[in-house]
Amino acid sequence: MAPEKSSPADAKARPVDREYMRLRTRNGQAWGDVALGEDIILQRAMNRVMMEPSIQPRDKILLRMRTDAEAEARTRHYSRSAYTPCSIGFPSGWVESHNARSVARSCFNTTIGLYILDDQQHFPYIRALALETWLWRQWFKPYSTDIEAERTFVRIFAAKYDVKGYKGSEAQLDDLIGAHHNVCEQSQRLKDIACLEAGPDSLPLMNELLRGPPWDHINAAGTGDEYWRHAPLLQPLFRAMFMVLVQPNTRILEPKGIKWVADVQVRLVLTGTTEGLSAPISFEELRGYSKGTPYIPGDRTITTTLGVATKFILRLEQREIDAFGVRPNLCQLLNDISPPWILEYREKAELLGWVEERDGRLDELSPRSSEWVDRTIFPRWLGNGAIYTMHRTRDLLDMGGHQEPEPYTEDWWWDPEEIPESATRDAEARKRFAEG
Repeated sequence: MAPEKSSPADAKARPVDREYMRLRTRNGQAWGDVALGEDIILQRAMNRVMMEPSIQPRDKILLRMRTDAEAEARTRHYSRSAYTPCSIGFPSGWVESHNARSVARSCFNTTIGLYILDDQQHFPYIRALALETWLWRQWFKPYSTDIEAERTFVRIFAAKYDVKGYKGSEAQLDDLIGAHHNVCEQSQRLKDIACLEAGPDSLPLMNELLRGPPWDHINAAGTGDEYWRHAPLLQPLFRAMFMVLVQPNTRILEPKGIKWVADVQVRLVLTGTTEGLSAPISFEELRGYSKGTPYIPGDRTITTTLGVATKFILRLEQREIDAFGVRPNLCQLLNDISPPWILEYREKAELLGWVEERDGRLDELSPRSSEWVDRTIFPRWLGNGAIYTMHRTRDLLDMGGHQEPEPYTEDWWWDPEEIPESATRDAEARKRFAEG
């Protein structure tokens, strides 16, 4: 794939004086030092609790299992939703055969979809990293967020225009809704195909009509993939609403650092699908936060900032959990089907030294890792989940030679009160960023 060409605006924005480049280099080295120091703090904190004789082996094993699961979830989401976001033809909603299964799997067990319509078609490596990192931090709660069955908050999709001269900045509401409907229906169809191949114990099928030509299902067959047959669920909220971010002239990653992300303007769109929701959705409470075209009560779309939109979606997500519980219900799956993938946590527990006579019966341990860690014993966030999250954030802070250096702040990757303390962390970090 040919590299992206620099635009005249990029060249004009990129300082070339030696002093600036020296500061850029120093900034990159400083962030490397900060990340290394943070890594050491986190690893030492984890080692201390693993060696603490007053903590029971059961609690140590469960902590290790949960933090490893967090690291796996963080890496998977970062790779699939940001580094190489799935591409979807727009406005047709068509997906090429080699991407069909990836797109469908990205839709399942996801709260909301975010479509990026980039009129410059910087494709497929759209600069979605800062968006994904910021969104993950808003949603994820250490130790307590449900992440099994690839459950996540948002998936980012890159719109690949399939109509010559198309401009996402001029996209009609019906185009947006039609494309999202098609993605949902086609993804459900691929799940149905896998269920048909699974035999009589498969879950019920929806058998929906399609709005467009069926995606090629050459990679959809999941005869050997128990997850694909039993766990995927198109969340009612995912069907009912989505977000759109239009980039008509600029790249997504601007030279303002990560914290600018909350101010990015997005469109929230209601599809009209309400099946499975505990109550209808209205944008009326966001009326005072609308941007651009004034919101009129009853409108199916509203433009606001990503910060406002995210808080709104999180409230809706919690509303649905309060009404129906976390979906899919892993405990129900375990009782009804017991697919092999859902039992892998028991195998890992045994590998880490679980002894049933001492630690309890594994068949009585909840499949939800959000129930494993006792926060009275482990009040701070430890382990690989924290380490991987920190490094994903650090990767963004010195990238792009034309960007202004990101300043150091105590909460640069997470809330300080939730991570291990270090009496020297702040002073040493600020010293690295001092002029000189």
